[in-house]
Amino acid sequence: MGSSAAEIAARITLGSNMGNTLEAIGGETAWGNPRITADLFRLIKESGFDAIRLPAT
Repeated sequence: MGSSAAEIAARITLGSNMGNTLEAIGGETAWGNPRITADLFRLIKESGFDAIRLPAT
C-alpha cells in the first residue's frame, strides 16, 4: 500500500458498518442480517459508501 492509515482515513467520506455480524452464534445471518457476499459489497459501493467496517475476533 502506498498510503498511511491516516491518509486512507482522511479520504473516507461515508462508511457502512457490518456490526458484529460475524460474531453471531449460528452464523452471520442469525441476527437477521444478509449474508456477506461480493454482491452486497457491490451494492454498498453503488449506494455511495467508500468504506466498510467488518469487525471480527
